[in-house]
Amino acid sequence: MPLSLVFAFLFTTCGARPQDAVARRPLLARVDGVDVPLAEYRDWMLQTHGWRFVDDYLSLVLLHRKARELGVAPPTPAELDAACADDWRDQVLLRHGGDESRLIAELKEGGIDPASYRARRFAAVERSVLARRVVLKTRSPTEEDLRRLHAREFGEDGVRRHLKVAFFDKLKDLPVGQKPFRELLQKLEDRALERAAAFAEQVGAAPDTFSDRARAADLLTVERHDGGLIDLRTQGSDVPRLREDHFGGALEEALRAAAASGELRAGALLGPLRTARGFYVLSVVACEPAPFDAVRDELRAIAIALPPSAGEIEALCARLLEQAVIEKHFPAH
Repeated sequence: MPLSLVFAFLFTTCGARPQDAVARRPLLARVDGVDVPLAEYRDWMLQTHGWRFVDDYLSLVLLHRKARELGVAPPTPAELDAACADDWRDQVLLRHGGDESRLIAELKEGGIDPASYRARRFAAVERSVLARRVVLKTRSPTEEDLRRLHAREFGEDGVRRHLKVAFFDKLKDLPVGQKPFRELLQKLEDRALERAAAFAEQVGAAPDTFSDRARAADLLTVERHDGGLIDLRTQGSDVPRLREDHFGGALEEALRAAAASGELRAGALLGPLRTARGFYVLSVVACEPAPFDAVRDELRAIAIALPPSAGEIEALCARLLEQAVIEKHFPAH
């Protein structure tokens, strides 16, 4: 090898000038022409926030390792984008009844825009998506789990109540900031009843149009197993197994009365049913016995596919952290 090349090799590997090494360090930013190294920002973040976020990051590392052991594919960037969009939609439904502009206004008051909100939520969303995949891969429901699920989905009597549901909210047209005095409430209730009755008449004449017409009804949500909400109108207004706790139990008294009178049967149209919040119109798809042994396979499929709850995810992450041997090397807060 020519001597010049030997010297060049030694210079680049052993004798490089310190300023060259500094120049190669990743930068966070350049402020007024002065470099701000990424490493300094990293150390500051660990010093000020490490006590909060290091365990979260380590649990994510352990989740990725567990996923590789189980052959579970990690979420792609596109899947994480979709999960962040779902998280945003959940917040809109949970906090502002589906009105996105109100959530944006609320965040703006705190100096947060939607992009900043996404950045703040990304870590939790990424961990949740991966943890769900790990939980679903390892879930094996016991007999006791299945029986609890049977009571939850089919009630103590073991009856499948498959319904389509539309809702007409008597507070929908209440002006923002307006106190709901008695006369106004009565007017709004009459208006909601009129809309519900018109819907029932239209659907009664053409039962197959229930799902399409219900898209113009008012927001009605059902809770997912993982705590998020589903806008029922996006699911064809279909509730495959109406539970007693659905809609805050608002329909139970009316359904018990319909069952006692024989009206709760396939093909029946019920309503408008008056509740404290507004009026419901129901189309009965099926109402039939569902004894445990007859629906065991269905229950197992539900149990395996149900999204894990936040509690299950936290328990999994805590267990992985507890089982791992971890030596933390970051500045004490």
